[in-house]
Amino acid sequence: MRQTEIELLWAWFTNEAFRIDAELNECRQRVRFRNIDINDNVEMMLLLQRQSDFKEFSNTAIRLLNLDLESHSN
Repeated sequence: MRQTEIELLWAWFTNEAFRIDAELNECRQRVRFRNIDINDNVEMMLLLQRQSDFKEFSNTAIRLLNLDLESHSN
């Protein structure tokens, strides 16, 4: 892969991880001061699963493409 492609991939990994984290935090804030129902639990479960799946996907892609965090630390 060219350096620009690697940088774009890292940027996407970073932005997607931040977006998912923001969604999780927003969900936690919404249910913080109210009674939680089954829909809230399902939404939280789906968000946590999406976060887990994305982490697994990004780690697999990094390994497959032979990218490492040390070479991207610039």
